[in-house]
Amino acid sequence: MQFLPLLCHFVPLLCQFVPLLCHFVPLLCQFVSLLCHFVPLLRHFVPLLCQFVPLPRQFVPLLRQFTPLLCQFVPLLRKFVPLLCQFVPLLRKFVALLCQFVPLLRQFVPLLVPLLQLYPQGSANCILAVDKGTF
Repeated sequence: MQFLPLLCHFVPLLCQFVPLLCHFVPLLCQFVSLLCHFVPLLRHFVPLLCQFVPLPRQFVPLLRQFTPLLCQFVPLLRKFVPLLCQFVPLLRKFVALLCQFVPLLRQFVPLLVPLLQLYPQGSANCILAVDKGTF
């Protein structure tokens, strides 16, 4: 009978967790997609920057290479920063909810194991027992 009160706490938390996950996943997809554009550009940008810094006498030719790359980099950075600003608060909410969810899951799983052992025929019988309240 310890199972039902725990389930009563678990389900509302799951109901909070799922919508947050629904917001989090598309934003994560946007973030990854933008990162996929950002990283290759960064691969060009960093070696050029490394050449640019220690070689002052080659400043002008390097600046000619560097400027078009910077022109590509800045608009991408403009897209990346607002997305990061959306992503970070959502990540904070997600982690906070996960911090609530994990301890509850830790309580829930040990109660579930003995319940499943009572019904070795399978989880379908276990679900029926929970529905009927005969566990």
